[in-house]
Amino acid sequence: MVALAAAAGTAVVLDGVDRAEPVRYQPVSYAGENPFASPVGTDRPGVAPVPGAGGEQDGDTPEMYAADPAAPVCDADALIAALAADPARAAVWAQVQRTTPDRVPAFVKSLTPVVLRTETAVVDHGYRGGVSVPTPSVLAAGTAVFVNSYGQPVVKCFSGNPLTPGTSSDPAVTTVVPAATPITTLVVHDPVGQGPVAQPGRPDTTGGGPVPVEPDGSTGGAPIPVEPDGGTGGTGGTPGPDGTPIPVEPDGGTGGTPGTPSTPPLTGTFTWDGSVVLSDGRLQRPDGRIVDLPPVPAGSTPLPDGGYRDANGTYRNRDGSPRDEVPLTEQGGEVILLAPDGTLTDGSGREIRPIEGLTVIRGHDGFVTVLTDNPRGEDTLVLYAPEGKPVNIVTGTITGGVITDAGGRVRNPDGSERQETTLPDGGRVLPDGTNVPAPGRPGGGPAHPGIPTPTVPIDPPFTPRPIDPASPRGADEASGEAGGPVV
Repeated sequence: MVALAAAAGTAVVLDGVDRAEPVRYQPVSYAGENPFASPVGTDRPGVAPVPGAGGEQDGDTPEMYAADPAAPVCDADALIAALAADPARAAVWAQVQRTTPDRVPAFVKSLTPVVLRTETAVVDHGYRGGVSVPTPSVLAAGTAVFVNSYGQPVVKCFSGNPLTPGTSSDPAVTTVVPAATPITTLVVHDPVGQGPVAQPGRPDTTGGGPVPVEPDGSTGGAPIPVEPDGGTGGTGGTPGPDGTPIPVEPDGGTGGTPGTPSTPPLTGTFTWDGSVVLSDGRLQRPDGRIVDLPPVPAGSTPLPDGGYRDANGTYRNRDGSPRDEVPLTEQGGEVILLAPDGTLTDGSGREIRPIEGLTVIRGHDGFVTVLTDNPRGEDTLVLYAPEGKPVNIVTGTITGGVITDAGGRVRNPDGSERQETTLPDGGRVLPDGTNVPAPGRPGGGPAHPGIPTPTVPIDPPFTPRPIDPASPRGADEASGEAGGPVV
């Protein structure tokens, strides 16, 4: 069974770490601007939430995380291979994890893949210019992560980024408190069987105990210097004149200019008609044509579903078209409204809590896909036009946000059969949403098949404001190839 996946366009403020650093709300299937690797796992936006979650929670809290024993959400071997392909990058990654590059494989193998069932405070470490870039963040429920022996999230699987502990003053956001000793039995929530499952714990290969919280978001200890062969020397790194680490060059040196990190392979996520939103912000149509989506205007506030609120307070889809409230009819005839900011409300405008078995995805052009996991019959998918008119219904079996018909064919929300898509760099997106990198490129892995990737951070919490009624939908659509509208 799946639960609601429409994330509200809200953010939270973290305590600790660097208070001057803006906090980012990271939705599912969001790699960020500086990923260490291409996706090595699959986010699960429909994961059932934890009742009464939030605040401080012990890392060994039963069913705080979800995991299907038969289908791990993260690929340890893919992460190890991606890091091994870039020794300088691997050395920085290892430093954040309090280990050394030669011990990375053993460390990764000691981690447990799980799915967050609550919004969780972390410090996300990207990679830019040869150094790690810490960003206080809140990860959405449904995010696939690796946790360590103490129940702490330490890797975000969609980006390969190291994670260190974060804290939050928002009572709805979870702050993970590590177990005092390595967990011998981790009890997770089985999303298929809808009950607890006990998994054996894994040993602490670092020998350093739980990851501590440092004021600057680091994990303590001296920086690990990088040798030309990607190994580590015996002395600490040397800070620059302003106290920041000197960036590591690809050859292991520390030249005057920061090194240029290798570009991760392109990844793609399917939309309602079989088009693919690329990780670089472009759109690839079913016929292979590439369309540049318009840039997000300066001063805009991005939303977790890929849209944004512009400087005038108007909510817009990723293609620039304005958003309005979309009425969705739930089973039994109850009308649920999808607000412009992504929240769900009842007919009186009150925000409603997640609905078991319902997944809502708003696309880059305003089309809305509603998936209903029906335990007593066929699953259904309904596609709504931006103004709320139902335009197609598909029945079948829903697994991981993908619907398969009785003949075993994966269907797009518009009813067309989903085809394997070749990306501009030679990589591929399989019908189930799995990304396969081009030959010779590291990384790859599953990507959720329906949620575009925002590219700018969420600003502080805001009060939803109505759509500008004077702005007709078509007037603001961006131009694609040959002057045509974007989808």
